[in-house]
Amino acid sequence: MDKYFSRLMFISVLVFLVSFFIHILLVSLFEIDETFWVILGMVVAPTGFAIGIIGHLVLRLKNRSAK
Repeated sequence: MDKYFSRLMFISVLVFLVSFFIHILLVSLFEIDETFWVILGMVVAPTGFAIGIIGHLVLRLKNRSAK
């Protein structure tokens, strides 16, 4: 279960970076201000990262107390 939270953190960082670069490309090349990529990069990705960190820490503390 711990690896799922680690994957969620990794995927969230990738989503943040990809959405940031797509937004920059759309604005600079086509002068399109697409708010979907901003919302994805600034709201959804950090939320997934926070869930990943919290889940990872909870499982780590739970395993530590079980020993």
